[in-house]
Amino acid sequence: GDPYIATTHIELRSRAITQGITTSTIHAPSALTAIVGECGLHFYKVGRVATIMGGESFSTPYYTTYKNMVQGGHTILLLEYDQEREFFLDPKDALTGLLEAEKGQTRNVIGQSTYCIIASRIGSADQKITAGMISSIVKTDFGGPPHTVIIPGSLHFTESDALDASCVCIDSPTGNTVEKISAQMIAKYVPMVREALNKARTTHAGRHDEILENAELYIRDAEKFLADGQDEVAVLSIGYADGLIDALRMADGLEPKM
Repeated sequence: GDPYIATTHIELRSRAITQGITTSTIHAPSALTAIVGECGLHFYKVGRVATIMGGESFSTPYYTTYKNMVQGGHTILLLEYDQEREFFLDPKDALTGLLEAEKGQTRNVIGQSTYCIIASRIGSADQKITAGMISSIVKTDFGGPPHTVIIPGSLHFTESDALDASCVCIDSPTGNTVEKISAQMIAKYVPMVREALNKARTTHAGRHDEILENAELYIRDAEKFLADGQDEVAVLSIGYADGLIDALRMADGLEPKM
């Protein structure tokens, strides 16, 4: 494969050069580019690659998938291989682990309807590529390793057509999308804070008008900043609005609403 697709050979070459040793490189195709090409996906849409290790936390592959998906990118998930134990993590176990991670993170990244691709034994005579929703994939026997899991982001129609033509598609090809965490937060909290503001206006009619007006402006700012791509400021703004309303509640001897 491509000797520089990972860091080991880069380190070896760097050490050799610093010691005055002449090096030369024989380039070859990478397994990663081969997998993406065989699936019919556009390589320039591939995001950060992650590895899933059995028995370890799934938070890194989960959030890697999230970050790639937000950008519309595809996620390649490499699976643990232990040569000494002759152990190769089963794709079904990898997906089950991601589903469990979703229960803890609740960011709507991975679900039963998430479309994924299992590339098995790429480059071998018995290579096979299976695609479908996780609910279908977890019922499938993929045969012997190696396997790679791909969770696509948005699919161009040419990618969908290629998947349909060259892979075993249990379900019709469809891309995956997810809202940014900040967008999820704003969508959740703006209605709640606005409802609290309306109640505060009734409770404090004729009083604290300036504070209530500022709370309203912060709510509007949150929506505007999110639309402008200023996610962090949007989250801060809705927090400020909520804080002002809670301050009025506390002044009346009430507990904060949120």
